[in-house]
Amino acid sequence: MVFNSLFNGSRKESLPLYLVGLFIALNFTAELTKFKNLTVILMITTAIYFLFKNYRLALAPLKNNLFVSVIFFVLTIFYSLFISIDPQISFDSMNKPILNSILLFSFVLPIVLHKNSAVQIAKMILLSIAAGLVITCIRDLLMYIDEYRQGVMPFTEMTHRDLSDSYVLCFPVILNLWYIYKKNSLQHWACLIAVTMITMTFMLGTFARGSWLAAVIMSAIVVIFNKEKMLAFMGITALICGAVMLVSYDHAQEHPLTKKMEQTSSSNRYGGGTQGTALELILQNPIKGYGFGNSLFHRIYNDQVKNHPEWIYKQSLGPHNVFLAIWFAAGIAGLLALITLTLSTINYAYRAFVASRSNIITAQAVLLLMVSFIGWVIVRGTFENVYLNVLGIHFGLLMALGFRIKVENT
Repeated sequence: MVFNSLFNGSRKESLPLYLVGLFIALNFTAELTKFKNLTVILMITTAIYFLFKNYRLALAPLKNNLFVSVIFFVLTIFYSLFISIDPQISFDSMNKPILNSILLFSFVLPIVLHKNSAVQIAKMILLSIAAGLVITCIRDLLMYIDEYRQGVMPFTEMTHRDLSDSYVLCFPVILNLWYIYKKNSLQHWACLIAVTMITMTFMLGTFARGSWLAAVIMSAIVVIFNKEKMLAFMGITALICGAVMLVSYDHAQEHPLTKKMEQTSSSNRYGGGTQGTALELILQNPIKGYGFGNSLFHRIYNDQVKNHPEWIYKQSLGPHNVFLAIWFAAGIAGLLALITLTLSTINYAYRAFVASRSNIITAQAVLLLMVSFIGWVIVRGTFENVYLNVLGIHFGLLMALGFRIKVENT
């Protein structure tokens, strides 16, 4: 088995892997907040121990352009706090996603994992995210069972939308594990198709079209990088068949799911809709910005909507675009910082992927982090309001894994 002897080495060396892996898996549960907080405290304690023991060695994984880009982005968010029309709202809004996620995990995770090998880190990433996918599917299934008992039929309510975040983050791991394990046998193909169909069915039930699009694009990137010609053919065929069936279905508008699949602008994103109005507000103050936080955006939007009868929504729904949200918050500096951070992340991940091609497990872990980031920020972030919290995990794991790949290749 590829993953036998998952964590070779002493218990002391394996502890950081268990801590980080448990933390990642627990992120996909809603009811275990105390356990998640405990793992965070233990990781911080471990990081402090490594810093006291040998701070130069512990900080070595942070000496890269990606961490510089993270710091630049965080500084622009602090700037948005100082220019905010309500600094208290901005500080409350930035506390969890920026300070306690992006900054914290970008700093802590590379330090905690700096002594582990690239293969060990890669195995931990793949298995913990796979565990997250299983947990998410089980949660989803239990919700459907509970709703059915209450007389609610599947795919008729939008109560599963919150799970779309987990699906976007975890879905690519199916193809990564397939590439590691794949054998051209009927059993392996049947397993791949079954797992993919089950996951896609659950994803459809979230009614989150941004996550659907992200799943398609992430899958395409993995297939292209792994040169999976058969999977490419099967995926294109499945999409064409699905589109034909949807178009030929006469009662599509009568069912919530098929109606959602046929819509192209359910939130009236452009013109006087969510993104169009957000851009109007931004262009009133494009250089300076207004301050960080969705609550601040809602407040400004709701104050100005009376002066804009052409705006479709009389109550703010948010900008529905992460780049517009940061531009609104921190002005042109924030927008440039986010673009720089996005490009730096993709470049760092791509270079790590190329450098690790000789090890299939390490390469697939890097690819998983890269496509998950693209699906989250670029694809879904272009059409929906997305949480920034998870990005700290992306950055931290990428820097930890990229550092070990570089060390082991020199």
